[in-house]
Amino acid sequence: MITDSKVRSSPVLDSIGNIYFGTWINDNRFYAVDSGGSAVTGWPTLTSTEPSAPYPQVDGTPAIDETNNVIYYNSMFTSGGKLHALRPDGSQKWGAPFDLLGPSFSSPTVWDPAKGGDGTIYISSNGPANAGYLFAVNPNGTQKWRYDFSFTDPISKPAIGPDGTVYIGSDDNHLYAIDANGDFKWRFQAGADVRGEPLVGSGGAIYFGSQDNFLYAVDTEGRLLGKYDLGAIISVPDPDAADYTWESWKYSAAGPGAPRHSLYGGRQR
Repeated sequence: MITDSKVRSSPVLDSIGNIYFGTWINDNRFYAVDSGGSAVTGWPTLTSTEPSAPYPQVDGTPAIDETNNVIYYNSMFTSGGKLHALRPDGSQKWGAPFDLLGPSFSSPTVWDPAKGGDGTIYISSNGPANAGYLFAVNPNGTQKWRYDFSFTDPISKPAIGPDGTVYIGSDDNHLYAIDANGDFKWRFQAGADVRGEPLVGSGGAIYFGSQDNFLYAVDTEGRLLGKYDLGAIISVPDPDAADYTWESWKYSAAGPGAPRHSLYGGRQR
């Protein structure tokens, strides 16, 4: 599959082998590809209706809710961002994308109904100056709640604990814990911005990296369990970078389904 622009985020795979991904500036499309690399039959080539310069772009990894048969992805442009919902045939589930009120460098996360969740979609965005948001969006595309961050931007992809607590990093050097009702629980201070996606371990610990070069582990009350010096930052794209080039953007990842007490992290070399 050849696109007209860079594919900057990770693709996502459904249970029958179809792959979903978006592209960066100048292509303006979202794709569905089968396991052989061909466009899924009947899937429309979706072209965004958002402004064309210098965005839109799809940076975040899409999320799939196979219980409710929907694919979520966010797109971003100069003044804001949108959360989209598509059915497996490529048709729009919602009448209009959900307005994120600002550019979103995050990726959506679904509270998976197959794992006891209710299908709520969580995603963050950079709001106006000195503000940021974490949205909880109902499966029908309406807002469930919004948590407002003061004087900071939440960049990381949210992670969800078994009890519905949402964990998300921010550019004020903290990892936040927000409960399933949208209320603040606690925050833990690292030595620098927390932009990588947290990982909730099977034993209850929350693991996350920071731009201070450390990998942290905290418990569900926000108490430090330990930290490890990686010797390199764990990060995602810098929204304040003067030059949006491939080389200036840094990524990290945690391996889904990793064995108990095991972690896999991206390291900038």
